[in-house]
Amino acid sequence: MRLDPNPLFRRAIIPWYDSTVVCWVLEAAMVILVIFSITGIVVARSNPEYIGFVWVPWVLLILSLGLTLSVAWRLIQRWNPPKEE
Repeated sequence: MRLDPNPLFRRAIIPWYDSTVVCWVLEAAMVILVIFSITGIVVARSNPEYIGFVWVPWVLLILSLGLTLSVAWRLIQRWNPPKEE
């Protein structure tokens, strides 16, 4: 009798960087970066010497929000898996 190389009872192995704990730690770090970048925008806009560098915290804000939304979407999908018919 030949063994099935892909049995149904085998669970998929999730890499460590895609585990739920790491996703929550990444979410917390990104929220801290969002707050940090908003603070940077406020400080750069209030000081005339730094107005030319306001693009740096804006880029940080956009990138950290993008990653925050991406990881949040992954966590939401993990919380509510799609229903199979």
